[in-house]
Amino acid sequence: RHRTRWTLGAQEICFTTPKLSNFFALGQVIPTIRGAGIYQPAMNFALERLNEGKWIHIFPEAKINQTTELIYFKWGIGRLIMESINPPIRDHTWIPLFGKNIVIVYGDPIDFKDVLINYRAGKTDEATVRIIVTSIIFNTMTKLKKNSELLEVKKI
Repeated sequence: RHRTRWTLGAQEICFTTPKLSNFFALGQVIPTIRGAGIYQPAMNFALERLNEGKWIHIFPEAKINQTTELIYFKWGIGRLIMESINPPIRDHTWIPLFGKNIVIVYGDPIDFKDVLINYRAGKTDEATVRIIVTSIIFNTMTKLKKNSELLEVKKI
């Protein structure tokens, strides 16, 4: 379990019965109340895990998206980046299953240093920094999505 990622999951979907609650709890799913904001206990718990060097898997849209389009990300992702002690950088390689066709596209780590220095120096307010960080992540993911679609078309 020490190598298993944590993830945020909607309490009203994942934790509705004792069996589901046990299943998702064993999978290190953090029960998150949608609409309760970025300072709810689940977000605080996720931030603590990040500060311990754990990996948090998130769905930054904070809802089910069954389209191929990205939905704008919620500010909670900005809070997790702003308040984490160490940048959440994955430090090991993912190995796909054999016999499956996949496209993996990744970019360079996103450097938020300048944004966070200004915030910590009191030059930028908290809400503005959350918006900036969330926008940077959304724009980066949009570019990665376009790159993966181009690679899929080329079948590289």
